[in-house]
Amino acid sequence: MTTRSTPPPTDPRALGRRKLAARRLRTQRIRVGVAAAAVTTFIGLFSGLYVQMASGHDPALGSTGTSSSSTAVAQAQTQSQTSSGTVQPLTTGQS
Repeated sequence: MTTRSTPPPTDPRALGRRKLAARRLRTQRIRVGVAAAAVTTFIGLFSGLYVQMASGHDPALGSTGTSSSSTAVAQAQTQSQTSSGTVQPLTTGQS
């Protein structure tokens, strides 16, 4: 034989208030859990980026292939300006 610690209320309003309180508690637990997960994820990603930058592994500074081609185009433009005295249109050779 099982006994309940609190008998179910016979009043419908009391039952409704009890269900509403349980729903609010459940909603609050979900919101706190989602907020904690979001904060934890943000701190983890931000600290990973911080450690990477502090150790000198900046991804923006590591790529030299892209900057060398733009440097070559800039040098070609400078040479064309100095050789002809007028500004020539810049062509990149890309279609």
